[in-house]
Amino acid sequence: MVVDVEPQMRAAQTQSLLAAVKRLPAADKRAVLDAIGAESVERALATLPVGWLSMSLHMHISDAIRSVLGPARNVEVWRDAMRFSFDRPLLRSFVALTTGIFGVSPRALLQRSDKVYDLLTRRCGSLSFEPTSERAASVTLVGFPAHRYQFICYVEGLAGCLEATLDLCRAAGKVSVVDQSEHGRVRYAVNW
Repeated sequence: MVVDVEPQMRAAQTQSLLAAVKRLPAADKRAVLDAIGAESVERALATLPVGWLSMSLHMHISDAIRSVLGPARNVEVWRDAMRFSFDRPLLRSFVALTTGIFGVSPRALLQRSDKVYDLLTRRCGSLSFEPTSERAASVTLVGFPAHRYQFICYVEGLAGCLEATLDLCRAAGKVSVVDQSEHGRVRYAVNW
């Protein structure tokens, strides 16, 4: 008998996303929170940050943000959420250790992005990093369960997270989707 176990997101990440929503202008915040629903917000916030939430709940929250704000602002909300996440206890020590060893650079953090992804997700695929030049890299997600969720919303969210990585390093740059498939694969070009 095959058991289909639902993918999961670390509660701290979903909570950072909700914190970013709460920093939106009042009308946008109200519209997004109404679209999410009080019960979903309460479930996400009631879980310990190191605990796990179902990906269905996480994506319900993410999809509501995208539905209300649109794709471009979805990326911006995710960028803000990830900047906040980098300073939360779950990732703060990881960032300090990585930058202490490899220096504060996009390359140093991006080459460890697979470890961050594994820390934040379960059964959501894997992330890989490949340098393409001194100031550019390719970051690829494979194996995301796209058949279960609105993949484009996740693609935009991950783009925002990669942009936050550049912000953390105070590096001007750009994150672009190079290609993606409906089978849960996306490749980003990250330039700084």
